[in-house]
Amino acid sequence: MKIAKVLLRWYKSFNINYLGYADRHANTVRRPWNGLGVDESMAQDFPFIEIPIERDITTIVGGNESGKSHLLSAISKVLTGKGILDDRDYSRSFSRTDLCHFAALRNKNADLWPNIGLQFGDIDESQYREILRASGVEGKSHFKYAPDVALTLVLAPDNSDTEAYLFVSTSTEPVRLTIDQLAGVRRYLPTLKFIKSDLAIADQVTLAELSSGYGLEQDEFFGLPLYDFDAGQQAAALVEKLSPDTHGTFTLSEQMIQLLTSVKESLHKQSDGSQNTGRLEALLFRDVLGIEAKTIKLLAGLDRRDRGYIEGLIALWNQEVESTLNLAHYWQQDEAFSLKVNYKQGTFFFEISDKTGSIYTFRERSSGLRYFLSYYIQAKALEGIRAERGSIILMDEPDSFLSIIGQRNLLSVFESLVGAETSRGTTQLIYTTHSPFLVNRNFPHRIRLVRKGDAEEGSQFVDQARVRRYEPIRSALGIDCAQTLFMGATNLLLEGPTDQYLLSELIRFFVTPDTVSDYLDLNSVVLVSAESAPAIGPLLQASQWSDEPIPATVVLLDGDQGGREVRDQIIGKGRKQKKLINEDSVLLITDLCSHGSETHRVVTTEDILPVELYRRAVIKYVCDWHPEVRKKRQQDLERLVNAENFAQQGLVAGAREVFAQILGLPNQEYDKFGVLQKLIEILYGPEPEELQAVVDETRERVRAICQALRRKIELSQQAVKLETGTQALHRIIGGFLVQHKNSSSVTEMEILLERIEREAAALGDDADPLKTTVARRLTEVRKMKSERQNRVINDQWKYWEDALEAMRRNPLAREQPKQEPEGVGGGTEDDRDEESRLI
Repeated sequence: MKIAKVLLRWYKSFNINYLGYADRHANTVRRPWNGLGVDESMAQDFPFIEIPIERDITTIVGGNESGKSHLLSAISKVLTGKGILDDRDYSRSFSRTDLCHFAALRNKNADLWPNIGLQFGDIDESQYREILRASGVEGKSHFKYAPDVALTLVLAPDNSDTEAYLFVSTSTEPVRLTIDQLAGVRRYLPTLKFIKSDLAIADQVTLAELSSGYGLEQDEFFGLPLYDFDAGQQAAALVEKLSPDTHGTFTLSEQMIQLLTSVKESLHKQSDGSQNTGRLEALLFRDVLGIEAKTIKLLAGLDRRDRGYIEGLIALWNQEVESTLNLAHYWQQDEAFSLKVNYKQGTFFFEISDKTGSIYTFRERSSGLRYFLSYYIQAKALEGIRAERGSIILMDEPDSFLSIIGQRNLLSVFESLVGAETSRGTTQLIYTTHSPFLVNRNFPHRIRLVRKGDAEEGSQFVDQARVRRYEPIRSALGIDCAQTLFMGATNLLLEGPTDQYLLSELIRFFVTPDTVSDYLDLNSVVLVSAESAPAIGPLLQASQWSDEPIPATVVLLDGDQGGREVRDQIIGKGRKQKKLINEDSVLLITDLCSHGSETHRVVTTEDILPVELYRRAVIKYVCDWHPEVRKKRQQDLERLVNAENFAQQGLVAGAREVFAQILGLPNQEYDKFGVLQKLIEILYGPEPEELQAVVDETRERVRAICQALRRKIELSQQAVKLETGTQALHRIIGGFLVQHKNSSSVTEMEILLERIEREAAALGDDADPLKTTVARRLTEVRKMKSERQNRVINDQWKYWEDALEAMRRNPLAREQPKQEPEGVGGGTEDDRDEESRLI
């Protein structure tokens, strides 16, 4: 069972549907719930705001005060009777005080209730019968099950025994539910879970706090108190200060009493509910890692003499952390990123390591990382939910604490959470955001835009939110979403906005969560319009700073003369032209298309389309926008568009000729963008049987082009990675040589080489020569350590200094072995004496 719609009327900031989107099909879809609380003749005057919900992920987008959080709270109240916003305790029930201030029927006697409801779909027969049984209407002949059956539950107390109404169909009277019947129905609705966005994982957690998070009481530990180590030290220091008088009696001063009171409070301090200390950490240990309460109890009973056993246990836990969380896959800023647990004196410490090999605490990293880990842990804990009745997960504004990259990483976590492997497709995620970076660009159909209307309109749902290149979403968020190279680490640079629109819309039409890897991931690859072919060079120049390389970028140009000229200019082949980008990163559309023929020449991006599909779009555009042509010259239009030579010079040239002859447009200009919009409408509309083969052909062409672009993009990404990796190696080795002018310890040399080895591992196959060199050098260093040599000095240092300097100058070159000076391997006896003197 899944939510199909949220219904809101006179609730919080939501009033009624003033925009009328839900009523466009009023003649064919009956909405009996609109008549609740009003005379039947007035039902169409007070329509519910209806917000469709996707079967997997729904993104509620809107600015501040637009009603996003109220929407989530309404879902919670229908499913459980409790909201999510009141003091963040997730406990306040549905109330008359939730009434919208603009409710038209409101009067001085306060007898009007807000109305909220949910419509459910994907209901199997057993769920259907259980709900009817709980409603007291099982067995009635007019309530027959059908696979497409929908149930609509609306909370609308009528000041009598009725608490809610259940609409089993739109043609029968609703079933009135008492409060007990509503409770019975709720037992068969999807379970509700939350990912709390204001909860961050702690830097450390005591065994007492963790056990509290597990729900274990002190007496479950065989009477062993679980005191915080620092609090225990304070108590011990205080006891030491106490001394009896001559009669053996302890007399306490006022100051000593205050100290005792303070220490006692520290000893008995448990996790603070407002900070949730121990709860999230218990979620990690118990629900994600699968560590049982009995293991925590065992750990509490061990002392320092059992350190070996404790260390072995913690090592096993860290193996489970690495394999279960796989953090490097989701936190993409660092391929070597990992989380480890350390345990000392009754406290668990969380430590982070990265490609530098250093160990960090959360205090030394960004707060965004802590919150990302919190969200990720909560999501991993929810992955195990496979309730037969389905599950709904709500999250309110996770963007508040995350950077742009962190938000993009979170999108991957969301996809994993609702995936078939984790939830078997039984989970729905609904989250709110006012950040453009938490909108999955691959699936714009998931967006639901709510905005604050004028005066009594209250919060309104805006349909068709993805039209006009994400306008009105941009306006609602109050941001400038202009796409430039500065917005993405990876970019596909296109000549104009029509190229950007066509490629992105085709990808969105064909992509599914399971096939993202077959196309371009629009969350990680930014499609950038240069607005014209001549503007590509200046845009590439603007993306550079001093001698720094441009971000990972691939340029796609038309295959005409203008496209070839721009290509020569930006790769430095034009006269007196500076090279702006590698030749391998520039493609002509003709390089990607293999379907060109005598009747269809590939020239522009539009030519990736089958001719038949583009012909239909041209006809639809002219007929929709020029009705006089449809009435008088339809046959002439179809004759020109269906002519065999229509695409002989490319689809754009053919369309220009048609528009010139039919509409008499000057300079053979026409609305390219408008024709492409009609083409996308054709794809999303009812699919005629004769177009099936054309759509399949389009899918294969788009997939092939995307895969070719992906290969070029990966090469560009690798080139940027090599450039930045080379700069890092310059810096690391250069810094070492500055600090070590005449000698170095063998251990410091080993640490340096291990750091270089980690950097080389991140550079891929191109760094194979460096990996070979570093491996050989590490063998030499470790041989010196085995021979108990402590320092590298004199001729031996000169040998190593030259080797490191060669590695710094050209890290990716294969090293030419040099003859080691005599006695370098383990050092002469005089060398070892000199080492001892230096040490």
